[in-house]
Amino acid sequence: MPAPVIALGKPPGPVPLLALPSGELVTESLSIIEYLEDITETEGMPSLRGSTPVERAKARTLLDLIETVTLGVEFAAVNGLVAFAPLVEGQQSAGVERWLLAFIHTNLGRIEDIADPQRPFLIKPKDGNGDVATVDCALFATLQYASELWGLNLVKEHPRLKLFYDAFGKRPSAAVPQNTWPREMTMMTRKFIEF
Repeated sequence: MPAPVIALGKPPGPVPLLALPSGELVTESLSIIEYLEDITETEGMPSLRGSTPVERAKARTLLDLIETVTLGVEFAAVNGLVAFAPLVEGQQSAGVERWLLAFIHTNLGRIEDIADPQRPFLIKPKDGNGDVATVDCALFATLQYASELWGLNLVKEHPRLKLFYDAFGKRPSAAVPQNTWPREMTMMTRKFIEF
């Protein structure tokens, strides 16, 4: 069970969490993304996921792969970080770490294969007026999280995703406030075991 996160104005409970005006809560990343996609279309805004079954299937496939990468990053951190050693009672292993990193990169390669090669972002729904879809937001958040918190540069082996990451990173919405992850914390979260 995820640990609760405490922040000013945040309802009790773990993150991710979306508090609706009605007071209801939507939890889990993919559920929040789907809710936001539904709301934009209900409000008459351009689709964030595509309007045809093929476009939506492509967006869902990408979201599934992004979720897999996100979980892989979490598992790699638990398996490889010095800070987690006491919690997993000596069960960390070099072989598992190598497998997890290869698994992450395999799925990033699959994302590259599916992404639209003609543009910096992953997809562009035919009826969308904007440049960014929810899959772009989800992938950038995962790559930024891996880099900023865990010190894992996942795009250096993936030129197509590096192009994506650099382009998305220029958007004002991609900025992470300084000290989001304090130095004392990142000194622990970036210290991997030297197997």
